Amino acid sequence: ANVRTTGVEGGVRLNYRDFVQLDGNVTYQDLTDRTRFDEGLPNTNFGSRVPNVPYLFGNVRLALTPSPATATNRVRLYATVQSVRSFYLTWEALGDPDEKNVIPGHTTLDLEAEYEIMDGRLNLSATIRNVTDARVYDNFNIQKPGRAIHVKTRFFLE
Repeated sequence: ANVRTTGVEGGVRLNYRDFVQLDGNVTYQDLTDRTRFDEGLPNTNFGSRVPNVPYLFGNVRLALTPSPATATNRVRLYATVQSVRSFYLTWEALGDPDEKNVIPGHTTLDLEAEYEIMDGRLNLSATIRNVTDARVYDNFNIQKPGRAIHVKTRFFLE
């Protein structure tokens, strides 16, 4: 019923002549249980991090646009690295420290190529997610799908 949230988040974006763009951000959040008593009894989780919530994560994205901004056809290439540090599935204060349920940290790499034709009216893109086929888990320790390839076409009508 009483959770304290503290944290910091930061991001940076660097551009070089509409050719290279580098974006990055990182988040640290500390969500702790501040309920001293639960139904009249001392709360054993007082001061513990809230489970199922990552506390340190971030990503970096590099974008390259080799064609000039004035071109009617444009190519963009992206590489994205995402990272999440391991965190507890259940309350960190409960159980044997050597036997705790931990959601493992992971780092993934995604690659994307995008091609715009006719001043952006037609867009073709292909993405490879999790290029290295890293084992990735959600907040309940269920494994997410591995490497995936997506192809998309968009056409804008005026």
